[in-house]
Amino acid sequence: MTSTGQATVTVTSGGGAHLTVGKADESVDERFARLEAGLAKLAAQMIAGRAEVQGELDRVTKRIVEQGDRLDVADAGLRALAKSVAVSTARLQLWGLILVGCGTVLMAAPAIVAVFVV
Repeated sequence: MTSTGQATVTVTSGGGAHLTVGKADESVDERFARLEAGLAKLAAQMIAGRAEVQGELDRVTKRIVEQGDRLDVADAGLRALAKSVAVSTARLQLWGLILVGCGTVLMAAPAIVAVFVV
């Protein structure tokens, strides 16, 4: 079987594969040279793709860390607010007890004065 001509198959959109079938009268050295050139090009594309993926990974990692920091700040703010509310509630309860005590003393004052005056 004899074949002549050249066929080219190109697959892109993520794959980036490229296959070229050379001429039938092409020598083995020429085919190997073309194969080496294709492999070198593929290796360069893989290195560039890896760098792109690594860059995207770094950006996503940075965004995750920033989001975690924001969540930590929000959590700390919420904890501080809860603590402030608890302390304020305790203070209000203490003031309430003091006022009740003062009211009790004021209510008992006439009876105490009546005992000593009479």
